[in-house]
Amino acid sequence: MKNKWISILLVVSLFILSACTSQSSSVKTGIQPKQSTTSENSDKTNDSYQDFIIIQTDNQGFPQSQGVYDFHDGSVHIVKQYIPEGHTSQADTRLQITQEERVKEALENDFKKHFAKLNFQNDPYYVYETTYTDCTIHKTDEDFTISSKEFTIKFNWVDKKHTILLDTNHVLYQIYQ
Repeated sequence: MKNKWISILLVVSLFILSACTSQSSSVKTGIQPKQSTTSENSDKTNDSYQDFIIIQTDNQGFPQSQGVYDFHDGSVHIVKQYIPEGHTSQADTRLQITQEERVKEALENDFKKHFAKLNFQNDPYYVYETTYTDCTIHKTDEDFTISSKEFTIKFNWVDKKHTILLDTNHVLYQIYQ
């Protein structure tokens, strides 16, 4: 019961966070990002990408229960919640242990990439947050990248409408603008 209430509270908090950073009072769904009009080598953020939010829709087996990238005026605010080792319900077999080691390594790499200045907490309810400033956006027909001096995240487009994204851990996201 406690898990259910914490999950509901987290989802409500994420929606409030996205509403507070948005100029509009409602969340827009199903809107695809606009095509870039600047050159590929431009360091400036395209005007069509001034405000957007990327929200996790499916972790596809990666131990991450929440993932949000909230981009506003050249800054990206990242919120993630991981499922630490020892909090899964899978059986312990030799093959499973090897798989768990790979997943643990992928989780550690993802955490270091996103939250280099934070320490990992072995708490399934701990929510990590950080913000990177002076970010640029690069969009092609194949991928979508957010980068700054300290951070780069690259997503691949899954659909032709450019609304569904896949990260390097095979976590699915949807972009809202």
